[in-house]
Amino acid sequence: QEAVVPAIENAIRKAAGITTRTAAAECVISLCHTCPQMFQTSSSNSLLKCFFEAVFQERGGKAAQDKMNSAFGSLSSLCAGNSVRQLASVACDRYKKAHGNNDDPATRQAS
Repeated sequence: QEAVVPAIENAIRKAAGITTRTAAAECVISLCHTCPQMFQTSSSNSLLKCFFEAVFQERGGKAAQDKMNSAFGSLSSLCAGNSVRQLASVACDRYKKAHGNNDDPATRQAS
């Protein structure tokens, strides 16, 4: 079990082909449903971060991105809440940076 998580993470981070990354995501989805205890370790947090980044960087098409999102969702349900909250905060910051935000009172009033 200890060797599987780093191997999947390596496949996501370093694989050149979309097929390998999609297969790694599918593997995580299956393992989350069949062996959830496998991902309730601290090494799963790095895999969660890996999928988080992969969702933003995936250029292989909508199907591959959906598979990464699904793997991220399956894994986040098993990881520590603190890790998930940190990534949610990063996602909010990225969204605000990309789309603007309404934290500015002048912007809120103008809209």
